[in-house]
Amino acid sequence: MGVRRVDELFDNLEANETASKIVTAVEKLLLERDIRDISIREIAQVSGVNIAAVNYHFGSKDALTYAVFDRLAANATRSRIDELHALMTTARAAGVTPDIAAIISSFIRPYINGENGQLLARLILRHRVMPSDVTRAIVKRRFDELANLYIEAIMQAFPDLTAAQASWRYSFMMGSVIMTVTDLGRIGNFAAGAFAADDPKELEAALMDFLTNGMLRQG
Repeated sequence: MGVRRVDELFDNLEANETASKIVTAVEKLLLERDIRDISIREIAQVSGVNIAAVNYHFGSKDALTYAVFDRLAANATRSRIDELHALMTTARAAGVTPDIAAIISSFIRPYINGENGQLLARLILRHRVMPSDVTRAIVKRRFDELANLYIEAIMQAFPDLTAAQASWRYSFMMGSVIMTVTDLGRIGNFAAGAFAADDPKELEAALMDFLTNGMLRQG
């Protein structure tokens, strides 16, 4: 599936009831298994359409994965952009710097609240390991604006930081969250299982503690 075809299909996905139902079914199935272990027949059964419809709209299981990735990314990005704009607008109106804890919280929340957040993190990690022209296009259109907005917010929170320093801190935040959320099963075995890595509240508290202190570090 070419990038242009992806843009045309994904931009009109919600308006196409059949295609949207298929993507929703794949999203549910991907919560439990890799796309390689899911058959087109099973996708058709779960979505309530025939196999021909799945093939007509998407053509391949890779395209279905891309569609899920794009929709999850769009939803998570939209909510964070709105929240960041509100945070920065409120801070400017009050004549104060935006709260770094609120900035970090807005970033990590979509990844730790619910299974779809973890699925999005896994799809981002998959892109990092096996990028394609399509995933590059999805990342560019869904995450580049978001990244620049977070870098701007970090610079507003810490006016002494350079753009390079703020960019690195954003990158480290992103990497920490994605790697942690996609490895919770293994992390939960650390220290003889003395903590609940899959508990959203414990996970959020640990990420907030680490990332906030990292952001506060000067120099």
